[in-house]
Amino acid sequence: MTKATNTKPATRRSDDNGQGTGPPTPAELKACNIMSGSVISIHTDVSIHDAAEMLIDHGVSALPVVSGRKVVGILSETDLLHREELGNPPDTCDADSPEPECVKAFGHTVGEVMTPVVVSVEETTTLSEIANLMDEHRIKHLPVLRDDNLVGIVSRADIVRALIVRPVGSHGPMTNDDDIIRARVIEKLLTIKGASAWLTDVAVSEGVVTLTGTVQDEDALLPSREAVAAIPFVKAVDDHRAITQAFWG
Repeated sequence: MTKATNTKPATRRSDDNGQGTGPPTPAELKACNIMSGSVISIHTDVSIHDAAEMLIDHGVSALPVVSGRKVVGILSETDLLHREELGNPPDTCDADSPEPECVKAFGHTVGEVMTPVVVSVEETTTLSEIANLMDEHRIKHLPVLRDDNLVGIVSRADIVRALIVRPVGSHGPMTNDDDIIRARVIEKLLTIKGASAWLTDVAVSEGVVTLTGTVQDEDALLPSREAVAAIPFVKAVDDHRAITQAFWG
């Protein structure tokens, strides 16, 4: 299993008393900032048919294969493109061939078809390192590990989402931890039905999130506030959002 680790942690310059003496150094996005923490995983003994159903039902293109919480492989849509059931196995393959591409075409379980060599990252791996690994290995997904246990997965789509939550006209990487938190808050609000992310202004100062604007669905107010409070490194949420009122003539 290949891992990448972050060698450039974001730090603040400090004086002899440990107090900040200047602006923070650039805090590049890391895996923990953009990964999907709710990971749908699968076991080696699951049938290919059931695995295909899981991919479709959960709207994902890859599933980490686990034993306990240890990642032993990954199953992606690519592993299922040339299947005997579809009538398009490789021309040189038969059911008894031990060649990997033939096993993928005729295998019956996830353990037979999965890609066993998994490139993984840690929570502190930077976005630039993640992008380089994806380019180098020509892959779209990277399991995120903590002490060799699966805690998330990061995909190319997660990188794209990190781009769209940047303010229009922004140049360069995020400048500090508050900027990273702000991006995560916006991303979280976009996933909550009724939270009206497009009607909400988000400001972050030293980990305190301030929300202003309006929410169209009152039932989304408390859940969205709690979801924001649960984002890593958020210290408090100061919620000033109002409920949109309907007026009838």
